Amino acid sequence: MDEYNATTDAATAVRVELARKGMNQADLERQMGVTRGTVSRALAGSPLDERSKTWPAILETLGLEIIVRPKRT
Repeated sequence: MDEYNATTDAATAVRVELARKGMNQADLERQMGVTRGTVSRALAGSPLDERSKTWPAILETLGLEIIVRPKRT
């Protein structure tokens, strides 16, 4: 059975989208209007952490969404 890891899979998706758009984390931070290191810290944590205010902004800025689906058995 494949395991889904919300932190690493979501962070990978963000990095792939950044590359697809020809951007890096610093570009994203400038576009979001946040301080240096904000995106890096967010990508190290879970996008499902209700305390994270950065993840929703990252996803919105890049035009991404998180989809939750039933577990595979």
